[in-house]
Amino acid sequence: MGNLRKFSSLELVVSRDQAKEILTFFFGHCDLPTDQLTDADRSFAQALMIEALDASNNMSYVEALFRGSASPSSSIITVATSIVRQSIVNWWRKKIENVVIYKSVKDRITVNWKSVWAIREATGELDY
Repeated sequence: MGNLRKFSSLELVVSRDQAKEILTFFFGHCDLPTDQLTDADRSFAQALMIEALDASNNMSYVEALFRGSASPSSSIITVATSIVRQSIVNWWRKKIENVVIYKSVKDRITVNWKSVWAIREATGELDY
């Protein structure tokens, strides 16, 4: 498992609703009610999305080798676009309208972090 960035509450750009969408996108569900998602949960979701966007952007350079994408829903595309717009980071060189999350990237993130989220939902402890 790699390292995900931890965001302070001042650095968070995703809402609780958006965090729930992100967590559902990666893990297939988010059993916690939206009002029970903490800033740490939002940070985790935001970090997952940024990791997916960054890795997918890097993968776009070898797109011919990996033709499949994860087909995120329009709401996930909206959340991803919002993060990109609100971030002043130059790693994303593609136009915002062309946000892609490759299926292989999504699957890797899901495998790497699913147990962390399962423990959070079961115990209330989020350690990443």
